[in-house]
Amino acid sequence: MSLAQTQDVREVLAGYADRGVFRGVNDAALAGETAEFKFTWFGIRPMRCLLAPPSITLRDFLHAMPTRSDMHRDIKAFVAAFNEPGLLEHRGLDSNRASVKTANRNQRVSLSVTSLDGDYAYATRKLIFVAHETWQHIHCNWVHYAWDECGASME
Repeated sequence: MSLAQTQDVREVLAGYADRGVFRGVNDAALAGETAEFKFTWFGIRPMRCLLAPPSITLRDFLHAMPTRSDMHRDIKAFVAAFNEPGLLEHRGLDSNRASVKTANRNQRVSLSVTSLDGDYAYATRKLIFVAHETWQHIHCNWVHYAWDECGASME
C-alpha cells in the first residue's frame, strides 16, 4: 500500500465530511498493509473503512444479520446487481475498474470494492455510493431492521 493510495481514500472521505455527509473522518491508522479510517455515518455508530489493496471495505457495515436470512440474501443480490453490465455510469461499477461484494461474518455484513485499475478514489466513491444505496434499500424494504439495528428514525 502506498502513501498515494491512502491519500486518495482520505481525500474522498474528507470530501464527504466537508459536505456534511460524514462526521469526524480521522487520519488513517496504519497496521502493516492496511489503513483504517473511522467516521460517523447513519447515526452514532462509527464506521470502519479499511484500505488493504486491492480492496477497500466498510467493515461491519450492517450488524445482526443472520447469514442465511431472507434479508441477507436480498442485500447480497442487491449489492451484486451493481456489478451488472449495462447500468448507467453513475448507477453501477465499470467492470474494467472495480467490483463490489458483500461478506457476512458473525452476522456482520461488510461491503468491499476491489479496485481493478488502482484508482482508489474511484473505488472509494463507488463503495460509498453502494453503501448509501444499500441503506436506502433497507429503509424501503427492511424498515424494522433499520429501526432496531441501525438506529434509524421511525419518521
